[in-house]
Amino acid sequence: MADIRLIGIHRIRRKKDALILYSVTTIVPGYPNEESQRKGGKRTVAICTTLKRAREIIESNEGDIFETSYRYVVIEGITADALYCYHPGKQYWYHWKGTSEKGKYIRGRRPKEFGRIIGWWE
Repeated sequence: MADIRLIGIHRIRRKKDALILYSVTTIVPGYPNEESQRKGGKRTVAICTTLKRAREIIESNEGDIFETSYRYVVIEGITADALYCYHPGKQYWYHWKGTSEKGKYIRGRRPKEFGRIIGWWE
């Protein structure tokens, strides 16, 4: 039996055994204004099969996902094979602390500037 939820005017169907993937999206402070877009805006750097793997990428700054400007990272669940990829799961936010050379991402709250935005992946 499918779980049906209303999102705005869209009706979303989700099977209980659906495959959930995890997007890792880096975000420049101030997104979506024009200045931040010139500096990179946002980008999805990974889609992972487990939440653990998504966290490993962020916490180790794998492949230098920080790139001197992506101060925020969000992990979101994505339902495979679903319209709009909707998954009503939690967002996991990280903030860069420290210098470009010696800093790291730490877990934190969603920045107030992003309000209640969901669906950061591209």
